[in-house]
Amino acid sequence: MKLKELNTTLENQRTICYKKDGNSITYHNKDMRLVEGCLYCGEPEAESQWNSYCMLYVRYPDQKVAMEIGTVNADYNVEEAVGVVKKNGIETQDTFIECVKRKIEAQDHIQLTWIEYLKYIRPTLIDACWESRKAFAEKREQIRQERKAQRDAEDQKYVAERNAEMERQIAAAYEVIRNGGTLENSDVSIYESRYNCHTYKIVNYLFRQHGVNCPIKTQGWINERLSQVTITPEGTVHVRFWKTKNGKCSEKVFDCLFELVRIVRAEN
Repeated sequence: MKLKELNTTLENQRTICYKKDGNSITYHNKDMRLVEGCLYCGEPEAESQWNSYCMLYVRYPDQKVAMEIGTVNADYNVEEAVGVVKKNGIETQDTFIECVKRKIEAQDHIQLTWIEYLKYIRPTLIDACWESRKAFAEKREQIRQERKAQRDAEDQKYVAERNAEMERQIAAAYEVIRNGGTLENSDVSIYESRYNCHTYKIVNYLFRQHGVNCPIKTQGWINERLSQVTITPEGTVHVRFWKTKNGKCSEKVFDCLFELVRIVRAEN
């Protein structure tokens, strides 16, 4: 039988449950039906046109208070719902206590609702539960810090490798400018972090680095059209560019390139 088909008596039980913030608990009176054993479910509530869910609860014999577990699909049958509490080890009061003890031994996280329920069942375990929660939080924080340090190291390595590649591109460009050869107007990227970099065409980058006054329009032409620059050992400059209909080579680019060659060779 599905949970939504249950017709057992609807009972109103005082229940331990989480507040909306999910970080603190409160008590509410909840309507619930017996499913099997210590397991109860609330009335189905529509989640959409096609799905509805039921809240599950446990209430152990001789206890006047129930504990909220969580929601499952209202199409779950009784066996599936019982499987949920068995998986959590809380199908009976004895298994609940044993589960809590195992968590304490493992320094695992223990839910606040569980700790509150222990006030009625085994209050002597409560202090150990809080210590277990504290130890779990400390372990989780340590793992978080270790993972962060690993990510930071990987990010630093990534940035260093990319910037080293950029330096090799720049060094090769200077070799061409000083001794002659062909310089591809490729992209160079300077990384500040893995996700933050500045990318330039290498010719425009070199202009900026050496204070060559290149007009904005010419910079745009270099970004969009300039393919490569060939520099002879004597300092003569030739360019290749992507042609478009009625497109012409920039005249100003030669002045800027000659100025760059002059500055770089003078520095050398």
